[in-house]
Amino acid sequence: MLAKTGGETPAAAEALRDLGARQGLNGYGRTALTSDEEISRKCLHPSAHNARLSKLGRSLPIGLRKSSRLAFRYGGRQSVRTSTRYALFAALGILVVIVAARYITWHHEETADELTELALHGGSPDEQEQAATRLEALAARSPRTGPRNAAEPYLARLFTESDNPGVRAAAMRGFATIWDYDYVPKMLDLLQDPSPLVRYTAAKSLAALIQVAPRFEANDPAEKRAAAAKELRNKWEQFVVKNLKSWQRRLAEKDAKR
Repeated sequence: MLAKTGGETPAAAEALRDLGARQGLNGYGRTALTSDEEISRKCLHPSAHNARLSKLGRSLPIGLRKSSRLAFRYGGRQSVRTSTRYALFAALGILVVIVAARYITWHHEETADELTELALHGGSPDEQEQAATRLEALAARSPRTGPRNAAEPYLARLFTESDNPGVRAAAMRGFATIWDYDYVPKMLDLLQDPSPLVRYTAAKSLAALIQVAPRFEANDPAEKRAAAAKELRNKWEQFVVKNLKSWQRRLAEKDAKR
C-alpha cells in the first residue's frame, strides 16, 4: 500500500498508471474497453453515442455551430425546392406537348377529297353528316361562286350520290352559300322528299337563291306542301326569265375581281 502524501512523486504516478493498466482501468478509474467492446456499446446504445456527438457539437465554436445548422436546415429545404421545381418544369413541358398536338389536330385543314369520301363512306350517318357540314364550310371559305368554286364538284357528288338526308341537306346549304343555280330544278323536286329535313332545307335554299320569302312548311299536309312547291317553281321560272342571267353575270364579275 502506497503511503498517502501531500503530492505524488513522478515515480508514484508512474506506479499507479502501471497498476491501473494491469487491473484494466483507464486514467479516470473506469474499466477500459477494447475497440470491439466500444463498437458494440455504440451500436447497442446509440442514444448515448448521439448524446456525445451532440456534446461534441456544442463544443464547437458558436459561428461554426450555427453555420453547420443552417447548412443542414436550408440545404435540405433547398434540395426539396429544387426537386419540386424540376417536377413542375417536367409537368409544364408535358402539358405544352399535349396542347401543341391538340392544336395541330384541331387546325388540320381537311381537303375536299377527304371530306367527300368521309361524307359518302364514313362509319356512321352522324359522321357522314359532320363531314358534309365541314365541306359546306370549306365551300363558304372559297372566294368564288357557282361552278367556279373549288368545292362545288364535291358538293355535287354529295347531293347526287348520298342517301343520307343530313348529307344532302348540307350539300343544298352549300349550293345556296356559293350561289350555285345548276341544281335548282333537282332541289324543287326534293320539296316532296320523304325526309322533313330534306324538304325544309330545299325550301330554305331555294328561297335564298331565288331571293323570295318561302311559304313552304316541311311538316304541312301533303296537299299544302304541293301548293307551296308549285308556287316556288313559278317563282323560279320568273327568276330565270327576268334575273338569272344578269345575276350570274354580276357574280362572275365579282369573282374576276378577287
